Amino acid sequence: MRHKIKFTYCLLQYEHDPWLKERLNIGVLVFGPSADYMRLKTRSWDGRILSAYPSLERANFTEDLKQVQRSIQTFAHKALREPSLFMNAKQTELHSRSEQEAFNLAKLLSPDVDSSYRWDFGGVGLCSSLDDKLEQLFSRYVTSYDKPKTESNRSDEEVWSTFSSKLSARELDHIIEPDKTVQSDLGKVKFHASYQNGALHVIQPLSFDLTDEENIGIKAGKWASYAQSIESYSNGKVKPHFVIGRPTRDNLIPSFEKASAFLGKMSGIGNVVTEENSDQFVDTIASQIRAH
Repeated sequence: MRHKIKFTYCLLQYEHDPWLKERLNIGVLVFGPSADYMRLKTRSWDGRILSAYPSLERANFTEDLKQVQRSIQTFAHKALREPSLFMNAKQTELHSRSEQEAFNLAKLLSPDVDSSYRWDFGGVGLCSSLDDKLEQLFSRYVTSYDKPKTESNRSDEEVWSTFSSKLSARELDHIIEPDKTVQSDLGKVKFHASYQNGALHVIQPLSFDLTDEENIGIKAGKWASYAQSIESYSNGKVKPHFVIGRPTRDNLIPSFEKASAFLGKMSGIGNVVTEENSDQFVDTIASQIRAH
């Protein structure tokens, strides 16, 4: 019979608006003192958080979670392995109840006063592997509430392949640089490719061959917000462009056309082209390079 390890755990939650009292679970902290174990697993910015609060600033959210992680890691790597420091902590009133050790330690190491982040008591138990238990709890309390990720029948890369072949035919592929990351008001945004012509032009292929209308709208809204944020942050020195692929299902074409119009409105006239009409964009690039 495998040795069982006693553990306690607590939940890290995000509260966007204190007045509404709505909280989303964004992390799980597991504490096993007999194994000198203390780990916090947190979610990423996308998924349920992005769906619930599309205006949430990615950079700030990510940095906040990094700071909480650093506090926990510092304790786990240093203080937890030094009995004198740990015993001093355990003697405080915060550790008066062993079943709440994880919760009380989290409150001690990363207070949530005047913050959008809150700790909530989880529970206590026995397990054979603390790492496995952390993954189980994270799946149960955090990711189980995410909507399933939507898969495209055609990927963004396949849309880019069509456009890339047209660039190659015009001998323009040598001016294209892959994987360009730019700064925006929402944080760093990675585009599939870029080229220079006085301004920096970044290009993102987008397949809208998705499962339903909602997913088409979400994807268009996400990249439209990026485009607007990049233009504002760079004062027009960075120009976002989108090459978009149509859905294969006829019933989704109206949603695609609305999404295309919205994306074009937010990113600027001429900055959104459909995959089949991307020759126009290739002509524009060729003209810009000749004139520069």
